[in-house]
Amino acid sequence: MKKRKNLKELVVLLIVAVLLFTSVAVTADTIEEEKVDPRFFKESRSDVVFGNDGQSAIDDVLFSQLPYEPYEQWIFMTSDADSGYRVHDNYFNVTGSICDIHWWGLSLIYTGSGWENCDPEEMCFEIIFWDSLLGNKICEYTQICLPAEPTGKFYSGFEMYYWETFLDPCCEQIPDGWVSIQSISSENDCWFLWAGSDDGDHYSYQQGSPDPEDFINDTAFELTGEGNSSIDVEKYVWDPVTNIWIDADTEDEALDLPICTDAKFKIVIHNDGCYPIYDINVTDIMNDSLEFIIADPDPESSEYYPPNYYIYWYFSGPLNVGETIAINITAHVVGPDCSIDSNYVEVEASSDSEPYTVTDEDYAYVHAFENDPPTPPIIDGPHEGRVGEESEFTLYTTDPDGNDVYYYIDWGDGNIEEWIGPFYSGYEVSIDHTWYVDGEYLIKAKAKDVFDLESDWTEFAVTIEPDLPPTAPTIDGQTSGRSGTEYEYTFNAEDPDGDYICYFIEWGDNTSTGWTAFYASGADVTIKHTWLEQGTYKIVAKAKNVDGLISPEGTLTVAMPRNKALIFNFNLLSWLFERFPNAFPILRCLLGL
Repeated sequence: MKKRKNLKELVVLLIVAVLLFTSVAVTADTIEEEKVDPRFFKESRSDVVFGNDGQSAIDDVLFSQLPYEPYEQWIFMTSDADSGYRVHDNYFNVTGSICDIHWWGLSLIYTGSGWENCDPEEMCFEIIFWDSLLGNKICEYTQICLPAEPTGKFYSGFEMYYWETFLDPCCEQIPDGWVSIQSISSENDCWFLWAGSDDGDHYSYQQGSPDPEDFINDTAFELTGEGNSSIDVEKYVWDPVTNIWIDADTEDEALDLPICTDAKFKIVIHNDGCYPIYDINVTDIMNDSLEFIIADPDPESSEYYPPNYYIYWYFSGPLNVGETIAINITAHVVGPDCSIDSNYVEVEASSDSEPYTVTDEDYAYVHAFENDPPTPPIIDGPHEGRVGEESEFTLYTTDPDGNDVYYYIDWGDGNIEEWIGPFYSGYEVSIDHTWYVDGEYLIKAKAKDVFDLESDWTEFAVTIEPDLPPTAPTIDGQTSGRSGTEYEYTFNAEDPDGDYICYFIEWGDNTSTGWTAFYASGADVTIKHTWLEQGTYKIVAKAKNVDGLISPEGTLTVAMPRNKALIFNFNLLSWLFERFPNAFPILRCLLGL
């Protein structure tokens, strides 16, 4: 029996009428979580809520149900308008106005084969606060569109996200009530699945489900009241190996960056308090193992005081609650080799509420090292080919530092493979290419490592011969016969490239086969034909390969006379007339001779 069931019997009666469809939820054990932002540990509850520069944000929490950890038996419940589900959960003993709400969940899409990850970009929500009987709306907030923040926690391969929004206006005190959070749109048609929690009374409802008794878990959300002003700054460095932003804020987490390459940093300033902030001053301090190049937006000024560069920005604001400012910085890694240096950012801003000045800072450590380019790639493959014929080539290179590599290939015919990869150092890569015009071609290839350090070029010459048609077909069969009798003829042609060929045969009596099916090059092909009238006929045959090249014609002449007896008697009479020119006058007249 569920906790507080007796208190909710009336609620069950009210909600059961709308529970029409099978519930949709994700439940499972989880894989081991990856590195997680400390703000998203249950044990760091005050940091989970705000991270208000070390101030005690926990005092502003009115109600809290934090999500299951990945190692626990967890549940996520679909609450999405397109899917027809909306999840409600109750809260109680709230002692102040609700000015901010935080919630956790997945962003997925359900296909015929199961759940799949879905990018929650531009996901919009409808948030409604209800009375204690879930019958009347008290506060309603529509079109709440805001970015999702990855938590670094994975549940069976799905990453959980965190959302927070300031409620304007605040929802006035409701000691006991319900809240529903439903995604109503998404740029990628994602569904929101609300994370479960074990902190509450184990009672929630999923509108659209036929059985409310299925939902014995609570959902993960927090309600907060009027809090303090706050600012949060994070400095990230781009890892070109994994292609992700790294929060390397300790020496042990320093990111390896090779000398003579460019380093990319990103500063993210976030208003994570409850009031707008103004006059935001940002100072980035960069060790001179990095040489500052450019930033977006442009800084107000920059200066160099060994051993650091100082770069300054000013933003007048306001930066409203939940909004962010992003600054991108590019610097050149100059070393020295094996140096591990801290680069950090300081931010300060003003507010109309306590504290009236808010500050924060963050570090990004990098480790500079010498890096060597890959060796020039070795190209192996045929030096000769034919037009339209696919040729296979292999490329091979090694990187002295064991880095993954990419290949750039110029085939010499205007076609380019631009930085395909990455591949392991020392891995042999196979790639095909086809030329469609005969001639001499020079293949050029080079390699680069994951830090964009390039090798020298390698060249490989290829001669492409024109594609040749099949040979003229030979025709074998009887050269004389009787009209009305079926005869067999054998055709044979060969293609220089061994391509399959088909035949077109004209029988000389205004009939033809059309193009036949394809046969192997050099194979005998037997076809039957019947001439219906006497006469002499010329068989004409052509062959065509799979590339459409047509052979010269092959011919055979066939005679179909009246009959053999007539031929004999006529010849005999001709001999007699020549021998006795004055004999048989009546017969000569009858024969028209």
